Amino acid sequence: MKLRLDKEILILGTNGFPFGSSDSYRILQLARVLLNSNITPKVICRFGRLSQEIVKSENIKFKGVYDNISYLYASLLPYKPDNFLVRNFFKCLGFLMEFYTIFSFKIFSKGDTILVYTTFFKKLKYYRLITKLFKLKLIYDYVEYVDALIHRDEKDILKLPKKFDYNFHKYIDGCIAISPFLNNHINLINPSIPSYLLPPAVSFEKIDAIRKHNRTNQYFMYCGSAHYETAINFILKAYDRSDAKQNNIHLLIVTYGNDNDILKIRGFVEKMNISSHVIIKTELSYSDLISFYKSAKALLMPISDSVQDVYRFPFKIAEYTACAVPIITSNFGAIKSYFTDLENAVFALPNDCNDYSNKMNYCMNNSLTKISKNSYELGSVSFNYDNQTINLKKLLDWKIK
Repeated sequence: MKLRLDKEILILGTNGFPFGSSDSYRILQLARVLLNSNITPKVICRFGRLSQEIVKSENIKFKGVYDNISYLYASLLPYKPDNFLVRNFFKCLGFLMEFYTIFSFKIFSKGDTILVYTTFFKKLKYYRLITKLFKLKLIYDYVEYVDALIHRDEKDILKLPKKFDYNFHKYIDGCIAISPFLNNHINLINPSIPSYLLPPAVSFEKIDAIRKHNRTNQYFMYCGSAHYETAINFILKAYDRSDAKQNNIHLLIVTYGNDNDILKIRGFVEKMNISSHVIIKTELSYSDLISFYKSAKALLMPISDSVQDVYRFPFKIAEYTACAVPIITSNFGAIKSYFTDLENAVFALPNDCNDYSNKMNYCMNNSLTKISKNSYELGSVSFNYDNQTINLKKLLDWKIK
């Protein structure tokens, strides 16, 4: 059975489309790239995890179309219910409805390919079982060196367990990798698996249309999951050691995650006695998030020399370039494949808090208009999904056994 490019492809594995976190934005990118390639994607969320505030403000239904992309919450709820029993009832419903949707995709739509985004081995194995049952092809979106997720500070890849990253290839038919390092890894462990490098990307046209916030207070800005405790602590310390406070420049942290992790961040801020200078926001709409990006003095993207940071490619980098604001980062991982110090970004030494604070001072004391412009131009070429296509026929052009 040959891949039929005139049919739908199901995208599975996320629970927050089209808002929430980096995985939601990656799914949005994949869907847009498929549309650009004359393939019709449909995003299936097994259950909802969005807050009810976001669902209401963005008018997200359990089924609909966002940016010409069809999506469905199989649990029939796009948000996460507060009640434990109700929440688990809808999770079970989502599990059953997702199975039925895949069944219908195969039987009635004559579909033959699903695209899976997950870092959970059990979930990947489950989807593999489904593809075997219905004779479907499985494309895996490889966005993290998964075995490093619970060893975030490990710098030696040989010291990491060889669980997910050395075994996931047994359960897939093709691979889309977000970074050159991940693409090289899959080619190394299994050269017979076709792979495709697809760096993170956003719609520059959409971001161009969003205006800046009119802010009287200047600020540096960091955005990321509250789960990235090490990175957030690093940013707080670097900010505290910089000259920003004396110059009335604040630190804005936009984060998401469970309540306990967010409370930890607030606790760190209070312990450092910088509460009057640090602003923490959660649950922003996408347009508000971009507006805050565009109004920042600089956008903070600390990259360490850990295995996790070397292999991944932070999705926010695409948004940052589209906002034409200076980026303070480090010359490691995928960053060094695209960016050059003081040309289109400002580099600080990895894991060096003092150097990072010095680069924050540099951004306060110098005009970075040229760097911002070059960053935008780089992103418009490399990280604009309106320019991206993917040849799935070439990626998966063989018969299913």
